[in-house]
Amino acid sequence: AETGGSIELLPFTKGQRIAKGEVIAELSADNRLANLAVAKASQVQAQNEYTAANKLRKQGLQSQTAFNTAAAKLESANAQVQAAELEIGDTVLRAPFDALIDNLDVEVGDFIDRGGRIATLIDNSKLLITGSVPQKNILDVKTGSQASATLITGEALNGTVRYISSMAD
Repeated sequence: AETGGSIELLPFTKGQRIAKGEVIAELSADNRLANLAVAKASQVQAQNEYTAANKLRKQGLQSQTAFNTAAAKLESANAQVQAAELEIGDTVLRAPFDALIDNLDVEVGDFIDRGGRIATLIDNSKLLITGSVPQKNILDVKTGSQASATLITGEALNGTVRYISSMAD
């Protein structure tokens, strides 16, 4: 989690597949929407002050320092709006890749801190198979050559040799 809050929605359960971009969990908005409204109001006020200061500066009725202060206040207000929007965006947690939900560490209503674990996702679309080759056959195995393996389920898989260790296991 990029932000803290209580879990409001968990649309998936352990063992389900989830696609990249789908919502894993949603946190409550709490006072984040109010913070955004305050930041936007400050932004409007700062924009008005900046516009007035710029107009007065062009007429020679305002110092450069006062104009720079209004410009800095506007930049600060813009940054506060952006931070509030990011905070709200962080309440929706999305899958970073297609995955299997291996474990859910929270339930609806649980409170989670920033950095807390919500779920464990596994990308099992690719498998890495490690095998042993008798020493007398090692010269028959080359990086890039085709290989096959049979899983315990009986399923046969084909792949490519990516690495050959120089040390025996």
